[in-house]
Amino acid sequence: MHIKSAIVIILFIIAFFTIYKIKKLEEKIEKLLKEKEEAIAVQEFEKAAELRDKIKNKEVTIKAVLDDVFSRIEAVEPKVEAFVTLNKEYAYAKAEELQARLDNGENIGILGGVPVAIKDNMCMKDTLTTCSSKMLSNFVSPYDSTVVKKLEEAGAIIVGKTNMDEFAMGSTNKSSFFGATHNPWNLERVPGGSSGGSAAAIAAGEAIWT
Repeated sequence: MHIKSAIVIILFIIAFFTIYKIKKLEEKIEKLLKEKEEAIAVQEFEKAAELRDKIKNKEVTIKAVLDDVFSRIEAVEPKVEAFVTLNKEYAYAKAEELQARLDNGENIGILGGVPVAIKDNMCMKDTLTTCSSKMLSNFVSPYDSTVVKKLEEAGAIIVGKTNMDEFAMGSTNKSSFFGATHNPWNLERVPGGSSGGSAAAIAAGEAIWT
């Protein structure tokens, strides 16, 4: 009788822990599915060189490329928060200039018409350069940094400046004065840092190159 009672108790304990584990597994699966639904659909996009060649061969206009990029930014940026500043007006003016030069048979550069994003510690003339810090939240650069000059010489179109750890000191992108950037693969996770905004922008399809 004691043996039977012991067996019943053991079976009850096994059944209890089995049900508990199944419940925990179901909760884990439900959480993963929810994360997948909330995550940004990471797009496959063209490499910069491939897009440049399409522009050069007039398979697509530069304006159409920008339309796609800014449409994507508008769709996902509220969740990702990859950018501190967007240069939409500048970008379309630059696109018009480059397209006119291309149509006239001119060489528009190795990155001609390719939308790029730059980290917000790189100075760009007449544009906010904050280093994601409250101290520089209103600083408008009076000059272009060397990297910006080189990009413009190459024909790149700078669509905006990306979020980062404040003064590039961090590895999570959580120390930005403007708020944390979210990982497009899983919005509850960090994108790394200090260049988290740049990484997220590429992963979310908000820029072709950064």
